[in-house]
Amino acid sequence: MAFLVTPGQWGDAPQMIEILERIRVARPQGGHPRTRPGHLGGGKAYSSRRNRRYLRRRQVKHTIPE
Repeated sequence: MAFLVTPGQWGDAPQMIEILERIRVARPQGGHPRTRPGHLGGGKAYSSRRNRRYLRRRQVKHTIPE
């Protein structure tokens, strides 16, 4: 799990990429932590070109309405 504290007037969608880059999931057998989710679900607010381009580049499957 990752979190980012921002001023109250900042939107959620512009922070999506930074939050995803902070995620680290430890592997039970050791080794490098996972840094890419298997699937991402988001609301309509996350459907920007920038976010979708990032997800495609990292090969993250997603369900985000347009």
